[in-house]
Amino acid sequence: MLGERLRTARRARKLSLKRLGELTGVHHSQISRFEQGEAVTFSVNLQKICKELRVGLALSATDRSAPLSQRIDALVCAAPSMVEALEAFLTAMERVVASSSNSGR
Repeated sequence: MLGERLRTARRARKLSLKRLGELTGVHHSQISRFEQGEAVTFSVNLQKICKELRVGLALSATDRSAPLSQRIDALVCAAPSMVEALEAFLTAMERVVASSSNSGR
């Protein structure tokens, strides 16, 4: 899981949550939530943490057996430039769902 890999990498570099927060500009409590798997979402902050820790991807974004949230995390860490495309896709999907909900009334 991504959170475990982040924690392992942070500890290997002997960084506290607070120090990693200072290096990345991400609050230490959010880093903790990422490590614990509580914040499973792609974000600029997650990208900053992955970049600073140089977390490699043990999980392939094409591993279809992995949970969707882990596949998204893998894509974001592998290609931070994909965030905009993912956000556009999600927005389009939300519109489709909203449209379907409204037409069913």
